[in-house]
Amino acid sequence: MGLLANPVPAAVLTNVAVADTYFETYGSESKNFGAEPRLRMDQWGGRQVFLRFSLTNLPAGQRIERARLRLFATDVGFNEAGELPELKTCIGLFDVVTPWTETGLTWNSPDGQRPWNQGPGVPGGKYTDVGPLPQPDIGVHLRRPHIPLDPAQVTRNRWLELDLTDFIRRQVRFGATEVNLLLRASTLGRNYTFRSREAKEAEQRPHLLIETAVAPEPEPLPAERPVPVAAPHPRLYLTPESLLRLRAQLQRGARLFVAWQHWVDAGLAGAAQGRFHDLGPHEGCENTALAWLLTGNRWYLSNSLAYAQRILAKRMSEHFRDVHEATFTGAAWVHAMACHYDWCHDHLAPEQRRAVAQWLKEAARWCWARSGAPIAHNDGGARQCLLGSVALALLGDDPEAPALYRLSRENFERNLLPWLNDGGRGGRSGDGGQYEGLHGFYIVRFAWMSQTAVGEDVFSESPFFFNRIRHILFGWYPRRLVARDGAYSMRQYYSPSGDHIRLGYVGDTQPYQSAAVLCARYRDTPEAAALRWLAGEWPTAWMQYCLKWAVLADWENLPARDLRAAESPESIMPLAWFDPGCHTVFMRSDWSDDATWILFENAPYVSTHTSLDSGTFEIFKGDLLAARTGNLDHGNVAAPHTMNYLHRTVSGNCLLIHDPAEKWKGFLGGAEGIHDGGGQRSNWPLTSSPDVDTYQTYRHVFQRGQIIRFAHTNALTYALADLTPAYTSPHFHNGNLNRPKVSRLTRQLLYLRDLDTLVVFDRVSSTRPEFKKTWLLHSLGELDVLDGREIRVDEGEFHYTGATRAVIRYGWPKPVPSFGRCLSVTLLPEGAQLIKIGGRVDLPPGQTEGWPGDRWHGQHRHRHLKDFWVNGTNYPPGNPPETRWFGEPTSPWFNPGTPDESGGRGKWRLEVSPSTPALDDVFLHVLCPRLGSEGPFPQVERLSAPGFDGALVREAGLATAVFFSHTEQVATEFRATLPTQPVALVVADLAQGNYTVQLAGQPPRSVPVQADGLLFLRQASGRVEFTLGR
Repeated sequence: MGLLANPVPAAVLTNVAVADTYFETYGSESKNFGAEPRLRMDQWGGRQVFLRFSLTNLPAGQRIERARLRLFATDVGFNEAGELPELKTCIGLFDVVTPWTETGLTWNSPDGQRPWNQGPGVPGGKYTDVGPLPQPDIGVHLRRPHIPLDPAQVTRNRWLELDLTDFIRRQVRFGATEVNLLLRASTLGRNYTFRSREAKEAEQRPHLLIETAVAPEPEPLPAERPVPVAAPHPRLYLTPESLLRLRAQLQRGARLFVAWQHWVDAGLAGAAQGRFHDLGPHEGCENTALAWLLTGNRWYLSNSLAYAQRILAKRMSEHFRDVHEATFTGAAWVHAMACHYDWCHDHLAPEQRRAVAQWLKEAARWCWARSGAPIAHNDGGARQCLLGSVALALLGDDPEAPALYRLSRENFERNLLPWLNDGGRGGRSGDGGQYEGLHGFYIVRFAWMSQTAVGEDVFSESPFFFNRIRHILFGWYPRRLVARDGAYSMRQYYSPSGDHIRLGYVGDTQPYQSAAVLCARYRDTPEAAALRWLAGEWPTAWMQYCLKWAVLADWENLPARDLRAAESPESIMPLAWFDPGCHTVFMRSDWSDDATWILFENAPYVSTHTSLDSGTFEIFKGDLLAARTGNLDHGNVAAPHTMNYLHRTVSGNCLLIHDPAEKWKGFLGGAEGIHDGGGQRSNWPLTSSPDVDTYQTYRHVFQRGQIIRFAHTNALTYALADLTPAYTSPHFHNGNLNRPKVSRLTRQLLYLRDLDTLVVFDRVSSTRPEFKKTWLLHSLGELDVLDGREIRVDEGEFHYTGATRAVIRYGWPKPVPSFGRCLSVTLLPEGAQLIKIGGRVDLPPGQTEGWPGDRWHGQHRHRHLKDFWVNGTNYPPGNPPETRWFGEPTSPWFNPGTPDESGGRGKWRLEVSPSTPALDDVFLHVLCPRLGSEGPFPQVERLSAPGFDGALVREAGLATAVFFSHTEQVATEFRATLPTQPVALVVADLAQGNYTVQLAGQPPRSVPVQADGLLFLRQASGRVEFTLGR
């Protein structure tokens, strides 16, 4: 019986194309090439190939085992973006649903009679086209835009083979008698010439090679994904039990519920004009729908209906200017209308339900066809929230809802889940700056809706969701931002690599919203209880815009646990978190508001909102001391400040390696940036915001610095990152745009908790000794060099010889004083050259000064010196409103004595470089953050041992000696002479294994070293020797 169940080999069919041609632009838009003996496809999409194959000869009762499209390449050109032999080339393959003729098809027409539905060249919609969707021409049943090919295998006079097994099976099952295909250029495409069916070489004509086998039974049609049964309305974010609980909270006068209701009432003052506070009608529609649901007051219902009518006046997409806006912002509008439909469902007339449902369905179809699907850019999360909210609201009510549900799940599983289980597995969404929280919350919302609407536990499908609790917990700075009158305070969220905005704007509010959902979902875990405690009270001012999420999650009734009150906080929540997806380490001294907070970031470059700053670090104590700098110019991502400073390596606490010939290209829309003194490479010629296919095909390009060793104990936290791939190196150097400048670069951070000290050790090997290496340290406030000889270049630049010590000072009076300072000691390179560069000065009262490119008010109350200096030019930001609101003296929220933040995030930087050129250099710095504006710092001195560089840090009877290998080679032995007074000892860069440790005056003992390469002794003095056992 088992033998009879197996298919029996039957036949191999060679189906030669029954029609083939290509179209061409370049002045040939109306020309047909159907009689040509060749098919041409170019890398820019100006030539695309069309093929038709008959399926009528397939024998009945047989199974298709394999189906391959075969094209014989007579010529393969190089990629004009650069010679990139190490990268795969891609092509796109689609089915064609518009009827076409071999003798009539052109760039302008499928048959010489009528135009393509999508326009000349079948381009799809334009970026600014927010109108209704045209009928599709291609890609209805087969859409493979990125098929990766090995360039070494795609050469002239060879067959190109593409697997079509699943597609051909599907077409045959549904009765198709022919298939029509389109081949077009894709990522890193080449110029191809293939034989056509008119070629005299008959054996090299295009064909489908179909292998069949006798099947014992007819193969069933593919099963569609089951659609779960939806809960009764209301079901978005609510269950019958939670709705009763929330209504009771409002009736009891719970603080957040009352504050939210008052805010809703105040917003309705603008309802007649379609306004809701300073927000769009969608926020009015959504908030009043929820108010109706919780109170039963029909006044709210009537207002929700009125807002909805304004929204229904136009298609969703036509409310916006372009595809990005209609996706990113449009998702919030669609979500609001889905909530309106769901929360008001039982009190909507049938015609009202139909109108809203039709609007929602059209929005979902438009989004599916037109929006991009980046894995880590804000459009990606918005697209998922949009598709999910429509499907989950309409399930059980509309016959099209099951198909929309399947599209939503397909989008999540195909486009987002692979990234969330890769780069997002540590809880970071992958976007940059304020957008990280927005993108992340869109995804979290989809999971929450799925749970309440259909009982699907999306939260369990990726570690992203639970680890996002840790990401927010560790991403909050220790100090809270306190309102001028002390009426409220809020946590400030660190700015994930990229679009920095200071002072509590969207980037600070979004993590609260995700925290509300995740603390509710994981309410019984210590991580959720810790996050709820650290967040504290939800502010009812400033964050009133997102109060509804605190209401829906019943924020004040979520369990909280004060980590400061625990006998052993480390047993509940370690003081460090390693995000393995974005290769980021967070470190804290403790869980108090006076804690030291340290970030070490090496995230993939997968969003245009992120920066080229792998290996950067930040230090916060009292306030942000060692800071990443630059400002997002209020969405102006192409501003000179953005391109030439914010997104460049020079803006972070990073390393520069200066190759004078290096070029930077491939920012937004392929824009070029100026030379920044030796920063990290871009992804060019790849995109900065990849979809899942591009990311998975070229993952090693998007992945940059990577943490390869990590260790954490109560006494210390340690991480080593390989930063080599972040720079132009043999790993990747933008094709022929650049040459490798780095052969090896690593950075190690060691935080000593008892001494509250960070040690930073860098090893840099350049490909040429003349490539200058520079170590950067930024200050938002003052920066003073304490020793050495100063040479003043001008009021914004000072050079030093013989200097080793500098101090950052920054802080605000605020209602709660938060001054901080940080000592930086340069121990290596010996005889380093130090440059202090930056500065701006306040103008006398009443005086202002214009600055080119300031798109907001054109006048600053200060004069910029070199605060954003890059390659001979200063690039200060404009003055975006979110900075002005809190950061300008004229703002009603401004705290007297606070620095004028409208000048930009950044003021001075320290540059440290070797005094003589060399291939290999090491940098050793010790940074000691402290609270207050004055007071002593630890004593720091350099140590050395054979093959190792080290430092000794002493303060108040405590002392620790640390050593790092001078070279990248891991060591198997260590010998040093330590001070006679006992010190703690940390040695890094050791090979894994058991070491015989010999301390002065003590018998030998065996100490294991793990994969982290660290050996830590709490006490040692005098002569010390370690040897790896054999």
